Amino acid sequence: MAAQRSWGSDDQLGALNLSTPETVLRALATPRTGRVFSIAHKVGREAPVQDRKHPTWHTTTVREAKSGCVAADDLLIMHSHSGTHIDALSHYWRGDTLYNGWPSGAITSEGAPHLSIDRVSGFVLRCLLLDLSVVCPTGKAGHGFEITLDHIEEAVARTGSRIEAGDAILLRTGWVAQYAVDKATYNWGEPGIGIDVAEFLAEQGVVLIGADNWGVEAVPPATTGEGLIVHRAMLNRFGVYLLENLELEELATDAGPGAYLLVVAPLRIRGGVGSPVNPLVMT
Repeated sequence: MAAQRSWGSDDQLGALNLSTPETVLRALATPRTGRVFSIAHKVGREAPVQDRKHPTWHTTTVREAKSGCVAADDLLIMHSHSGTHIDALSHYWRGDTLYNGWPSGAITSEGAPHLSIDRVSGFVLRCLLLDLSVVCPTGKAGHGFEITLDHIEEAVARTGSRIEAGDAILLRTGWVAQYAVDKATYNWGEPGIGIDVAEFLAEQGVVLIGADNWGVEAVPPATTGEGLIVHRAMLNRFGVYLLENLELEELATDAGPGAYLLVVAPLRIRGGVGSPVNPLVMT
């Protein structure tokens, strides 16, 4: 088992510490075509959301002033972990402690005083888009399918690059298409990475792992009774962020596997344990 990582007893950023001015400049030098892709689902009732959560509620208000001018506004009620979103390091745990020993018991209905998403200014990272859709089954056969280290290494080779410290990894599993076919099958399980791949990526110095499924990891996990073991490893031990429910089809079709620039700016929700996001990839 890989050792837990820490950047000091007061650290609350985790693997984001691996994003330095040097890695940001390297990431900014990556794009070649100047094309910009949103890899987020549109916010609304049809965005992917697990069945134990309420669908996003959206209404638009229109008000006319005495001057005759009219103003429209939007009202949204949504879970921070619905649609395309990022997990804060305070999102998931087992036991009394979060990443770097921060107390889980401090999290209340008022939010997380430690490791909250408002502590993260944003991510400007080089990303590798790995296409695993060829090996990942569809339908119920995809439940619990584990992407292996061999799969990852083959997919990395197809990018023409290699994983470097400060990178993000984007996993295209193809699972997102299942949501439109059968929401129950989408929600009850998924193909994804297991603990071996998760630890390997953390050891390479990855800052963030994203996927076009709802939890990045294989569900149900190979080891039963352990909960979401990749979540616990990444968020609690390594401080690696998870980016979920991505829409990678356009990027994969138009650009294909490769190394690109990824920009993610979470909402600065005070005490938030996650945030909806609109990640941008520049090729």
